[in-house]
Amino acid sequence: MQVFYTALEFVEPPPLNLPLSVFKRKVFYTALEFVARIRSLILKTRVHLSLNLPLSVFKRNPLALALADMASPHTSSVESTSLQYFDGHILNSRGVFGVHYGDPSVLLDIPLPEEAPAPTVSNFRSSDFRRPSWINPNFPQLLLLPRSNPFYGPIFSCLNVNKKTVHIERVETMPLGDTESRVRWGLQQDLIDRWLHLESLLLLTLHHMTVLHSGPAAEGVYTFPTPIHYCYTERNTNSPSDAIKVALNSRDAFLPLMAHLSLMFLLLGAKNTDDWRQQLNRYTRLPWQWIGDLEASAVGDFTIERLGGIIDLTQSKSHPDHRIPRHVRWLLPYLLGKHLVPLYFFYGHVIPPTEPIPDALLKVGFVPTIEELAYLRSRPGAVTFSSWSVITGSVWKRRSGAHPSTSSLSPSAPTPPAYDSQAPFDSPPTATYFPAVERDSGQKRGEDIHTFMERRRLHNEKRAQHESPDAKSRCLAQERHASKGAPPGKKGARVFIWEEEEGFYIRHACNRIDAADLWDNFTPAQRVYDSFSNQWDLCTALAPDEEAEPDQSLYDVGDDDDFFPFHPPDSQTSSIPSAPDVPGREVIQRRTGERAVEVLERAYDLHPDDPAEDPDNLPGWQKQDVLTAIRFRFGFEEPITDSNSSPQIQNTPSPWCSWCVGDANWAVPETSALPTLLQHILQSDLQEAAANLSDLTSAASELALGWDVAVTILNQGSEPLYELRSLGSESSEPSILLESAATVLQVVRSGWGGVEPTIRNLVRLGAVFSPGWPRPTDYRTPFAPHRPTLSLGCRTSDYRPTLVDFAAYVQRRDAFVRSSRGRTALFYGGIVGRIARLVLSDFEDVACLEPSEDVLQTGARVSRRNGEGELHFETLTKEEINLICGVYTIETGQKSSATEEGQQLKFISWWPTPPAFYSSGLNTGWWNANCERWFVKRLKDIHNGQATLMTYTQWKNKIRYNKTAHKVTEKLDKVAAQYLAARFA
Repeated sequence: MQVFYTALEFVEPPPLNLPLSVFKRKVFYTALEFVARIRSLILKTRVHLSLNLPLSVFKRNPLALALADMASPHTSSVESTSLQYFDGHILNSRGVFGVHYGDPSVLLDIPLPEEAPAPTVSNFRSSDFRRPSWINPNFPQLLLLPRSNPFYGPIFSCLNVNKKTVHIERVETMPLGDTESRVRWGLQQDLIDRWLHLESLLLLTLHHMTVLHSGPAAEGVYTFPTPIHYCYTERNTNSPSDAIKVALNSRDAFLPLMAHLSLMFLLLGAKNTDDWRQQLNRYTRLPWQWIGDLEASAVGDFTIERLGGIIDLTQSKSHPDHRIPRHVRWLLPYLLGKHLVPLYFFYGHVIPPTEPIPDALLKVGFVPTIEELAYLRSRPGAVTFSSWSVITGSVWKRRSGAHPSTSSLSPSAPTPPAYDSQAPFDSPPTATYFPAVERDSGQKRGEDIHTFMERRRLHNEKRAQHESPDAKSRCLAQERHASKGAPPGKKGARVFIWEEEEGFYIRHACNRIDAADLWDNFTPAQRVYDSFSNQWDLCTALAPDEEAEPDQSLYDVGDDDDFFPFHPPDSQTSSIPSAPDVPGREVIQRRTGERAVEVLERAYDLHPDDPAEDPDNLPGWQKQDVLTAIRFRFGFEEPITDSNSSPQIQNTPSPWCSWCVGDANWAVPETSALPTLLQHILQSDLQEAAANLSDLTSAASELALGWDVAVTILNQGSEPLYELRSLGSESSEPSILLESAATVLQVVRSGWGGVEPTIRNLVRLGAVFSPGWPRPTDYRTPFAPHRPTLSLGCRTSDYRPTLVDFAAYVQRRDAFVRSSRGRTALFYGGIVGRIARLVLSDFEDVACLEPSEDVLQTGARVSRRNGEGELHFETLTKEEINLICGVYTIETGQKSSATEEGQQLKFISWWPTPPAFYSSGLNTGWWNANCERWFVKRLKDIHNGQATLMTYTQWKNKIRYNKTAHKVTEKLDKVAAQYLAARFA
């Protein structure tokens, strides 16, 4: 019987949670799984398809149907609300517009130039950076402004303030010559310091990226005045409301700076200067974690949606702004079909256009013609549409009679904004935009806080059904502590703050320092604690009628108020303008990369006064008695002999015997028969062993009698798979899948009983297994939904990790392990399972929960015998396993045709990946005392700064330990498999 596994999202076969044969198993794919694999590869490599297949082909050919689905890369299955953007031409009263990755909320009412002018340097409002504007030739970087709130993550979270959360202070000053002090208002000094450090680091980064680019982005491209020009350091306003306006205006001044950095990321990446990050690190002494976090933020992450803008192609050379088409056209080749940037090209009413068309548009043929204008005029409505797509290569053409859709010229969108797709072809409906949610926050896109909490409540009800007494006591203790209403400490609960974005509340993780600062901005009713997840949720929408700060006059900040103090730069320039003579100027001028360490230490909750973690008392480990392990794993008991008989010992106990039973510190008694049994196992000749050494060879042993679990061999091939079920259970009930025959017999000998207690014991043991969930044969969805890329980033060959790097890894890792997909790590055993048990304090209860359907549908499946349907089980992707193990990609500087980047790559990690661990002498089939001692020592070395990151080969050599013990582990599995095969023959 063949076992079918899904290869969704993998360039190579998936890392199944059956590691003993992960690199040996022959993987078979069903037709739909094959299509999903091809689709994943296409989306990964951004290969665009051109399909002109007849409808009859699509009706009868599922592969063609799947490929047709791929031809609209803006379509996503992440959320039911995520549909597509518009590519093509539209006609309204102002003329013809060419639209690339068009936002449907903009198409029906594209603003006039006077309605949406580009923001000016001296006077702008927050909304100016949150709506598409007509592009000024001096500031094309504004096209790359992020559409959603970018103030998140370790670098930019200090900017995530609004008029009710920004901290304003009363300042008393004594002017020279005065006898009385005067009261002024300004930003809290701690926040000023954080913004100053952030601004200086961003300017340092931008300056050296510009140098690496060999100059400005293009001629005539200027930088916006830096945030310090907007007076946030001065603390000299007459009222709290004026101080808030200065603070928020200064906050928004970071947006064009971030957009300019995005532009440099775009240009340096396109130039294929493979070592520019290494040079940036060398020139600036910026930590690698800073560079990685910046690239993972809204600055360098080009999978997020951008704001875009309107480009006027009708301006003549006599027009004062005649440079607009010339200065923007240089940027178009970097954007068209490559990034999620909405572009609206204005052609006017004169078709064909009289002014020169940018070469990038001519190259793909995306230019309106007389016929196109006639078609648009023939359509009914105030705004008419003509959808275009790629037909051959990179040539565009109108899709005759088709519904507004997307073309392959536009990039693949992981989660595009949604709109109702049922509207007629010539009238795209009004968009309902759901801002992107934070990765691993637990919130689904489009989900409000009340829906989120109801979903969590139902989930907690299921968890309560499996809650152990210890877990219940722990939850009650946590609830008692939370009832005090104080912000949590370093080892306390995680805090999430819900911020309003475009009418929706988005859940953002908050570090403990920021959480303590913001805690009193929320009333007790606006703070909700969940003991199951040990998390706080802070949101004003939970009690909208309550105010933490009753003095409403403090927040009387109108959007139309024009109070904007500003220090204009000496001149408009393409270089970074010098800081004005204001407080904090010396911080900006004395830019140094070492300051980034302070920023990151705060972001990752590293504080010198914090007590060090005690690696000798780590959660998730319960030592197992060696004699118990010997009995239940090997089926061994010391034979009873009289004093006159000689024991059946072949030689003196060797150190490898102690390694075989998982504890090198345990001394094998000299009179023990255990070495004899281990020698027979090593030689695979248990039949020659005395019957009283192992229950595998004793007809009178308990193992030969009836079992309290039902065992079924699902695959009789070279790699059998075993299903364990409770006796008398129905086929609709969950079961346990095991690949290790030795673990199957260990379960039988231990007598744990039903499925749930067996799951608890296997997780506690650190064994490899999978809970199997029965589903009908038509259960699986044809395609896997998109999952965000999980990566710790790329480093260079001279990279040396720091505690900040480790803290950043731990934060990313823990957030994932606590997610709905992350709990799957518990079933992988070995190092992956140990890390999961370290993160999840209630790991036994979590392991017993039924997975969510979306997680299960993207896992793997195996067919049951006798037509009883299929068992589905959870799996992790290679990227997810690499994140848990702390893997970084290293560019060696050598060329290679084996990678898409053309660079030779290697991988180093904080922990060994499963292939390295399972080939080591540490692996005995369970997490033993040797494993824990090594794990604790490794953590101590990391915290003491003595640990180095290693490649797979280095890890394999480092933890090889006892080769004979590893061979015994493999032989024991084979002997146990022979026993099971004979029993069920």
